[in-house]
Amino acid sequence: MRLGLLAILVFAVPQLDCGAEPATGDLGIACHLMNCSDKLVVGFEEPLEEGSYRIEVAEGDHLLGCDLVVPPTGPAQRCPAVREETQPPGRSAQAIWPLFSDDDALSGFSIWGSPAQVQITILRDGSELLSFELTPTYEDQFINGGPECGVDCRTAEVVVPLR
Repeated sequence: MRLGLLAILVFAVPQLDCGAEPATGDLGIACHLMNCSDKLVVGFEEPLEEGSYRIEVAEGDHLLGCDLVVPPTGPAQRCPAVREETQPPGRSAQAIWPLFSDDDALSGFSIWGSPAQVQITILRDGSELLSFELTPTYEDQFINGGPECGVDCRTAEVVVPLR
């Protein structure tokens, strides 16, 4: 009885084409369907030590803020943006993700999105530690097979001195 039921299920289920070819770009190159996110990574020359911090990222009238404690008191911390009417269209800053070193010092942060220009301010225990304007240069990432398959995301990385 079980063997008969198994045979019915095998033949009744539509056959899947496991050998299907991936989509192709304009030049016939195989394109994959992986995903990546635009991001701007800001690293510090030296990790920030213990304290209460606030990271502020201003893009025009749009302000993101991230309050955190070093060392972290829980699992990975992310500070999402609140969507506002003043948020510019396109690849603007959407969230801040603090980056911690192996010894739990703050080594930098990622900004999800690819803003054209931002004003970044770092406060420690309520006092301004660092403030600077940044116009990043982004690199196009082609994780799905190359330029023929289109730009998948854009990334930039900068390292800033603390003084």
